[in-house]
Amino acid sequence: MTMQNQKLQACADGKFSANHNDGKGPWITQDGRPARVICTDARAGLPVVALALNEVASREEIFCYRADGRFYSSRAESHLDLLNAEYVPVRREFWANVYPHGGLFIAATKAVADREASSSRIECIHVREVLPGDES
Repeated sequence: MTMQNQKLQACADGKFSANHNDGKGPWITQDGRPARVICTDARAGLPVVALALNEVASREEIFCYRADGRFYSSRAESHLDLLNAEYVPVRREFWANVYPHGGLFIAATKAVADREASSSRIECIHVREVLPGDES
């Protein structure tokens, strides 16, 4: 079983296709927001309807697109343009305070590990995950 974290990133070709991964996506907006294509046959010249995450409001918003994933009907690019995406592994990194008798305190940053350390800390270990394909 793999325990890797993953993130969405645009595919290398930088294009949009409603048929990406047999129409299952994933997709993102040009500015990196996850998006879900809801339909590809809407009327009135903007056939692609998608929901894109608005992180500030913590909800999805509805956007209409051209068939090529462009938000604007002009040639101008937009931060809302759709792109094919893929999940890629993300290296996990953390700090572990080691205590006598096997005790551990895990922290996301060295600063937090140091701030939360008690006087009995033996050492603080920086842990960085090695992903498949990483150099040894």
